[in-house]
Amino acid sequence: MHRTLKPTRALTLRPRQPKPTGYLWFQKRSSTIQAIEPVQRDVDAVTRDEFLQHRQDEVPFVLKREEPLDGRIPHTIAKWFEFRSRDKQQQQQAYARSYLSDLGHTPVTYELTLTPSVERFISSLQSRDLQSSLLSLVAGNATSGSSSPFLRFTAPLDLFIAALHYNNSQSSPADRLTSLYIAQSSISGLPRVLQEDLAPPPAIDPGNIYNSSIWLGLTPTYTPLHRDPNPNLFRQLHGAKVVRILPPRAGETVFRKIQSSIGGSASSRLRGEEMMYGPEKAALHDAIWAGDGGGSRTIHEARLGAGDALYLPEGWWHSLKSAAADLGGGPGGEGELNVSVNWWFRSAGRK
Repeated sequence: MHRTLKPTRALTLRPRQPKPTGYLWFQKRSSTIQAIEPVQRDVDAVTRDEFLQHRQDEVPFVLKREEPLDGRIPHTIAKWFEFRSRDKQQQQQAYARSYLSDLGHTPVTYELTLTPSVERFISSLQSRDLQSSLLSLVAGNATSGSSSPFLRFTAPLDLFIAALHYNNSQSSPADRLTSLYIAQSSISGLPRVLQEDLAPPPAIDPGNIYNSSIWLGLTPTYTPLHRDPNPNLFRQLHGAKVVRILPPRAGETVFRKIQSSIGGSASSRLRGEEMMYGPEKAALHDAIWAGDGGGSRTIHEARLGAGDALYLPEGWWHSLKSAAADLGGGPGGEGELNVSVNWWFRSAGRK
């Protein structure tokens, strides 16, 4: 169920239908991994024709920030957010600039996992509209008899801005909100000025894009194993992410084995609710991130810092996690800003 959360002026809930080279960096993580494979070539050219040539090979490739697709993205982040040092360790706090705050009424798609910090965050909200609407949403989930702690809903961008402010006021990382995520929210639904800030790079033919999404998260963020119905260019804008990738056949085998073991029937092409909590979430996570997928297989791993992009051909399976901004071994801080965007392309031969 995807719910809609609106301010009081329309308070209704309704269903809503490390290595800095051009190589994809692979790393052996467990005994179930059979091999480490580099990408076919070093990607050092990003004209439109050359990008299309790379796509024709039907293998993932990384475009590193040293060979940027364009110079727009760093300016976009600086335009949206101001960063201040949190402490002597120079941890950065993100604050929305007035440019973004003035557009806080914009509706976006959220995911929220109910945790103790959610209740504290709701109590802290200065906007009574947001506070009462969130309380109604949580109460409705409880009275519905649902055992799921996972919610999807539409709400103003103001909610995420408030979450950043809340986290900046928490001295203990354990008290910060981490489970609120603007996930797979359509760029086409944003105000035109924000759409222009997130315009595709020049190497991409706009006429070949059929959809796009923005991802604004509070670390740690996680997307379970799935595949997309179309080719995908994923760009990290702020913070870092690690992407683990399986070829089509190997990923299908792992996914079907998991579904069989838990008696599930989830779609591999949807970010379904069942993937986000309970036995299926644990099984999908462990198969890719804990080496419990069974059998020998190759897992490819791409580490993306701000400005890096990953191209995934149609049918390639992938799972994503936020990472420390320095792309070290750790997951990064709690409740810190992480921003990504992606564009899906029409497959060859489709119009």
